[in-house]
Amino acid sequence: MDWDNPHRADLEARFAPCTASPPSTSNSFMADAPRDAPPADPAPRSQPELGPQATAFRQAAEAYCTAIETIATTDPHETLTRLRFLLAALISAALVLPTSEPVTATVPPGIGHDAWSARFAAIDSALGSAATYWAASLSSQDVEPEVVLLPLADDLADIWRDLRPTLDQLASGTETADVVWQWRFTFDAHWGLHAVEALRALHIAITAA
Repeated sequence: MDWDNPHRADLEARFAPCTASPPSTSNSFMADAPRDAPPADPAPRSQPELGPQATAFRQAAEAYCTAIETIATTDPHETLTRLRFLLAALISAALVLPTSEPVTATVPPGIGHDAWSARFAAIDSALGSAATYWAASLSSQDVEPEVVLLPLADDLADIWRDLRPTLDQLASGTETADVVWQWRFTFDAHWGLHAVEALRALHIAITAA
């Protein structure tokens, strides 16, 4: 509407900012300021480093798993002496692992039975005459233990099945405290006994040869 107001020109000038010229950018501060800069990516979360004892265990576990995974290409006698050395180092490193509590409640994926069976078969074939050993079965104190013939590949494959997933987890960024806790727990609860029995069997096989 075209209405007559003595202050019309003043009002149009005050309430029409879109017609004003953009501010000058000749100021050095404005000229140097970045325009439309993308937001910075958040810094990746860093995992706590392993301490010296856990690092030593990781190295021993990596060496053991590599030996198991390449056992088919190793000389049979060299395999026995190498495994004896690696098991002794593994047990020694596990005994001095630091105590830790898990940070998360995530259950790591394990190795399936088919993969374990294939690894068992490869180990068993590579061990030759040292593939089995005699041992006394575990029993309560009031029951006489039974002497049984056991496959050494079962011990070696079970140790590998417990350790390989934890090494893969560590490489993928899993909390270090979770992995260290799992190393200690599985050593006490499962693979430690397999390692002790396998070390005894390997020592007898090597020294009796």
